[in-house]
Amino acid sequence: MSAHPRLVDLTLAAEVAAQILDVPVRSFHELLRLAELRSRWVRVAEWQRLGDIETLQILLGPASHPSELWVISDLSYGKDCDAFNVPAPRMNGFADTHIERFGESLFNGNVIVIYREQETPWFFNHEGMALRWSATRDETA
Repeated sequence: MSAHPRLVDLTLAAEVAAQILDVPVRSFHELLRLAELRSRWVRVAEWQRLGDIETLQILLGPASHPSELWVISDLSYGKDCDAFNVPAPRMNGFADTHIERFGESLFNGNVIVIYREQETPWFFNHEGMALRWSATRDETA
């Protein structure tokens, strides 16, 4: 298994998230705009002081995720880097080394983590708000 995550086409990642959520969007930006309309966003306490690992644990919780996670961040669309396909057991390492690899924190802006098997994306926005969104209900982080 590679130490580095594989890249996933950003358009494909947005389309998969749209299919999971049963919403008509074609891009990451449209998905974020639609997510902003959801009412169940919660503020992550003192998010600016948290490291990427702590923020990730707040979003995903302590549960084990046996498959792959797709990560769409500001880096994905800001620098044409696409989405990241990260094996779930390596997600903590990906978050922990993100700043060293890319020169910026993973959670410095908008982030979507897509766990395809569970069909529930997690959203984190640039204002420190989080949302776990499913096609049937919104949940707090």
